[in-house]
Amino acid sequence: MGPPQARRRLLSPAAARRAGACLAGALAALLAACVRDPAREVDRAYTAGMAQVDEVEIAVASARPPRVRVDVKGTLPDPCTEIDRVQTQRLGPSQVDITITTRRPFGADCAPAPTPFERSIPLMLGGSFRLWVIEVNGRSSTVSLPPDLGPGAPNLPAQE
Repeated sequence: MGPPQARRRLLSPAAARRAGACLAGALAALLAACVRDPAREVDRAYTAGMAQVDEVEIAVASARPPRVRVDVKGTLPDPCTEIDRVQTQRLGPSQVDITITTRRPFGADCAPAPTPFERSIPLMLGGSFRLWVIEVNGRSSTVSLPPDLGPGAPNLPAQE
């Protein structure tokens, strides 16, 4: 344990007060950092859902490389609900599935009022297929890419 003088110094009331003050200061700093940390927001309870998609429009952005822009219009059930994630998954050689999920703070006090939303999702398409089926939350649309996708094909201007 060490010499008796060191033990007395460590066990003295003054040392205990200094250690307690240091511990309290460290704990206060840690709590303050957690309160202000925006990453803590993900620890809150949310209710997950799916966005209601009303309309899907697809515009060809470029032919080489084949890129499209998927414009989605829909409604959320209330102003408290927000878009959480947009996930894209290729289901086959010429089909893409896009899922738009929502989240709502659990217990939020919001009047049910349909809230419109719009999303523009860029999408890279590959392969030799000309006709693509793109489905967003159950609504599907097709896009036909220009047949001339060879190395000398010009890029199409982006449609706004």
